[in-house]
Amino acid sequence: MSGARFLSLRWRLLGPLLALWAMGMGLLVGVLYSGIVERFQILVEQRAEATVSAVHAAAEIAQDSADLRRLVSALGAARDVQRLVLAAGEPGRVIAASDHDWIDLPLTALPDRALAASLGSVQASRHGVRVLDSSRRSLVVLEPVPLHGAGGDSGRLDDGALFLRLDAGSLWQAAEETALHLSVGLGAVASLVAGLIYLLLSRYVLRPAEAIRAALGRRRAPGGEDAEIRMPVVRRDELGELAETLDETLSALRARNRDIERLQRLHHTLSVTNKAIVHARDADALLPQVCRIAVEFGELDLAWIGFPEIEGGVLRPVAMYGKCRDGGTDLGCLPTHRVPAEVLIVNDPALPGVVEACPDGLGRDKAAGSFALFPIRDCGGPDGALVLCKAKKHFFDAQTVALLDEMSTDIGIALRNYRRDETLRLAAKVFENNSEGIVIIDPERRVVMTNRAFTALTGIAGQDVRGRPLALFDPQVHPRGFASRIRAVALQDGLWQGEVWIRRASGESFPADMSISVVRAPDGPAFHYVGVFSDISRRKADEARIRFLANHDFLTGLPSRAALQPTMAHAVEEARRDGRRIGLCFLDLDRFKNINDTLGHHVGDQLLVEVAQRLTSVLREGECVLRHGGDEFVVVVPEQGGPADLQAAGERLLAALDEPFRLAGCEFSLSTSVGVAIYPDHGEDAEILLDRADMAMYKAKEEGRNGVQFFTESMATATSERLSIEHALRRALERGELALNYQPVVAVDGRLIAAEALLRWTHPELGNVPPARFIPLAEESGLILPIGAWVLDTLCRQLAAWRAEGRRMVPVAANISPLQFRRADFVATVAAALARHGVPPELLTLEVTESMVMADVEQAAHQLAELKALGLSIAIDDFGTGYSSLAYLRRFPLDKLKIDQSFVRAINAGPEDRAIVAAIVGLGHNLGLGLVAEGVESAAMADTLLDLGCDSLQGWHFGKAEPAERFAERLA
Repeated sequence: MSGARFLSLRWRLLGPLLALWAMGMGLLVGVLYSGIVERFQILVEQRAEATVSAVHAAAEIAQDSADLRRLVSALGAARDVQRLVLAAGEPGRVIAASDHDWIDLPLTALPDRALAASLGSVQASRHGVRVLDSSRRSLVVLEPVPLHGAGGDSGRLDDGALFLRLDAGSLWQAAEETALHLSVGLGAVASLVAGLIYLLLSRYVLRPAEAIRAALGRRRAPGGEDAEIRMPVVRRDELGELAETLDETLSALRARNRDIERLQRLHHTLSVTNKAIVHARDADALLPQVCRIAVEFGELDLAWIGFPEIEGGVLRPVAMYGKCRDGGTDLGCLPTHRVPAEVLIVNDPALPGVVEACPDGLGRDKAAGSFALFPIRDCGGPDGALVLCKAKKHFFDAQTVALLDEMSTDIGIALRNYRRDETLRLAAKVFENNSEGIVIIDPERRVVMTNRAFTALTGIAGQDVRGRPLALFDPQVHPRGFASRIRAVALQDGLWQGEVWIRRASGESFPADMSISVVRAPDGPAFHYVGVFSDISRRKADEARIRFLANHDFLTGLPSRAALQPTMAHAVEEARRDGRRIGLCFLDLDRFKNINDTLGHHVGDQLLVEVAQRLTSVLREGECVLRHGGDEFVVVVPEQGGPADLQAAGERLLAALDEPFRLAGCEFSLSTSVGVAIYPDHGEDAEILLDRADMAMYKAKEEGRNGVQFFTESMATATSERLSIEHALRRALERGELALNYQPVVAVDGRLIAAEALLRWTHPELGNVPPARFIPLAEESGLILPIGAWVLDTLCRQLAAWRAEGRRMVPVAANISPLQFRRADFVATVAAALARHGVPPELLTLEVTESMVMADVEQAAHQLAELKALGLSIAIDDFGTGYSSLAYLRRFPLDKLKIDQSFVRAINAGPEDRAIVAAIVGLGHNLGLGLVAEGVESAAMADTLLDLGCDSLQGWHFGKAEPAERFAERLA
C-alpha cells in the first residue's frame, strides 16, 4: 500500500455537495418549466376554443355568407391567427377565409392541397382534430361546423368545416423567460448556501484532517516504516516531551529486534512450507502456496517458481505471489537458456561483476534491490527455479540463504513424489474406467488383471479368472489354435488387430474389435500380453439398418425409389434372356390429400401401410412393388404369357384397392389412377420408363380417375410442348417479348370513350402465341404475378407518356388475375404504380371476373373498396358466365358490367339470346352501372345492342387491339 494514491477528503466532500446542488437546480427548474409549459398549453387551447366558439355562434345566427365572412375576416386579423378558413357545400368550397383570395374557391382549387384534403375529410367524417406543434409553436384546429345561410335548395348548408392555425410563439417566449428568471434566482440562492457550508467544513474539518494526512503520508513513504514519524503538536508541553521520548525509545527497539524477527519469520516460513508439502495433493496446489508463504512470512516482495519452456529454454512462471515497487511484475535476473548449477545471490546490482554474471536482468536497474535464484532439481522433469526478490540491498545473508536453499530442496522432493503418484493414479484410472474391456495375461495365458468393462462385456468376474488360463474366443466361429496364432503375430510384430467373436459367461457370443499388444521385460522376452476389445454389436446392427433404410421406405417397409434402378436392371436382364417385356406401373391414390386434411396425417400413414400390404398380397412371382414417395407406388410386372398380361396386371392392382378401407372408426373407398410404360417399347432406362408411366397416370386422372392408361407418344408430345411454352414464358419478360395492345371502346355515337389493354406475346420461334394458350399456364405456374405487375407498370407508363404528349386521354382497362387480386399487397402495388408514373387514378379501370369476387365475398368487398378509394374504376368482366348473387353484387363498389362476347355474338341468333342480353342491360341500369358489350363484330350486332340500350361497345367492328404507337393516333 506504500505510495498509494487516493482522492482527498476535500474533494470527496466538495464533489457530492456540487452534485446535490446541480440535482436540486435541475429538479426545481424541471418542475417549474413543466408547470409553465402545461399552463402554456391550457392558454393556447383556451384561445383556440374562444375563436372556434365565436365561429359556431356566428354560424347559428348568420343569415347569409356575408355575415360569416365579416366575422372570419375580423377573427383572422388577430395577431396570433395565422389562417382561418370556413368551407361548406357539395362539392366543397370556401365560404369565408382570412385570405380573401380563397373565398368561393372549390376545395380542389386551393393552393394548399393538404389543407383541402383535411377540410374534405372533416366535412365528410364530422370529426374534429386538434394538433399542437410544439416545435413550430403553432396549434392547428379542424372542426365540423353546422351552417345556416344562403346556399342549397333549403337555404341550409349542413356540412361545414373550420380550419384554424394559431401562432403561440409569444406565449411560448413568455414561458421560457419565466423559467430562465426563476432558474437564475434559485441558482444564486443555492450557490450562496453551498458556499457557506463549504467554508464551515473547511475551517473545522478539512484543515485538521489535512495535517493528520500529511503525517500519515510521511509514514507510508519508502523507508517511512523505520523512520521517526511525529504527530503534529500544537503546543509544547509535558505531553509533547513525553511523545518525543517515546518515539526515540521505539526507534531503538525496532533497530535491535529487526534481525531477530527476520530470522524467526524465515524459520516459520520453512515450517509452514513443510506443512503445505504434507497437505497439498499436487504441484498445482503446492507451488502457489509456497510463493504466498515466502512473501507473507519471509518479508519478501516477490516470489515465483518457473520452469523452462520446451522451445528456447526460457524460464516462465507457473506460480507467483507479490509485486515489485512499481506495481508490476519484475522477474529479476532470469537465465535465458538454463538453470544455474548453484544458488545465485545478488545483494547489490551496482557492484562490479554483477552485470557480467547476469546480463539479461539486474544490469538494467542499478537500484533494483536484492535477488536470489534457488535451483529446484530431482523433480522427475526439467529443472526449475525458485526466484525471490526484495526491494532492499544486502537482504540475503548467509543464514537466510541456507534456510531458503533447504526450502527449495524440499520443494524438489515433493514435486518428484507428486509426479510419481500422479502417474500411478492416472494409469489406474485409465485402466479401470476405460469403456473397452482390458485383460492382461502372462506368457502362460494366466490372467493377471482385468478391468470393470471386461466384466460388463463378458459377464466374467475378474476374481474368478485371476491366475487361471482364459478361453475367450467362441470355438464355433474361430478354429482351434486361433488364440495361439494371434499371440504369435503380436509377439513378432508387437501388435495384432482384428474382429473376433467373444463368448460371454452365459454362452452367447458377440462381435468385437480387438487388439493385442506385447509388454516386454527389460531383457527382451515377452513379459505380458494386453488384450483390449469393444462390443461392436450395435455398430453391426446399425450398418445393417442403414443398408436396409438406404433402399427401403421407413413407413411401409417397401423398397424405396433408390431400389428402382437395381430392381429394373435385374428385371431387364431376365427379360432380355427370355425375350419378354416388362410393365412399369405408376400408381397414384386419388384425392389422398383430402384424407390427410380431414382425418389427419396419422390416418393417412395407416392408409399407406394398408395400401402397401394389399398391393403386396396380389403380386405374382417376379413382380415387385416400391413406394415412390407420398401416395405414389411403382409396381414392376414382368410379362408372363403375352401382351394381355400387362393390362390384366393393372386391373389386378386396381381391384386390390377396390374394397373399402376401415381406419379410425371410418369406412371409405379409395380410387387409384394407374399409368403403365412398357420395356422396351417405351424406353430401356428406369428413369425414362418412370417419367412416361407418370405421364400415363396423369392421363388416367384426366379421363376420370380409377383407371389404367398405357403410355402413348402423344402424351410425351403434349407434355413436352407444355413444358417448352412454360420455360419460354419464364424468360419472356427478361427478353422483352411481351407487349400491350389497346382495343378501343366506343359510345353509341361512335366516339372513342375508353380502351382495354390486352397482353400479347411474340416468341422468336413460335411467333404470336395466343393468350388462351399461355395465360392459363401463367396462372397455374404462378408467373401471372410478375407478369401482372409488369402489365400495370407498363400501362401506367404508357398513360403518363400520352399525357406528356398532350393527347386526349380516355380511361384504359386492365384485366386482373385471381392470384393478383387475392394478394394482400395488391392495392399497394396498384397505388405505387399510379404514384410512380404520376397517372390520375380516373384513367385506370381494373376488370375482375364474377368468380374472383364471389370466391370470398367479404374479402373481395374489402379489397374492391380499397381500390375504389384510390379513385379508379372497377368493372366486372365476362358478366353472365359465372354465378353471382344479386344481393352480394350490390355490395361491391362497381362501375361497369362487361357483357361476355359469347352472348353478344349470338344476340341475333334467336329471341332467347336477345332476351339474355336485354336482361343483363336492364340489370346493370337498375344497379346504376354502365354496360360494355364485348365481341361486337358486325353492324347488325351493334344496332341490336343500341336498341337494347347498351352504353358502349367493343369489338373488331370498331377496331382490333393495336400497338401503342398506332392506338395513339386515335388520341390525337
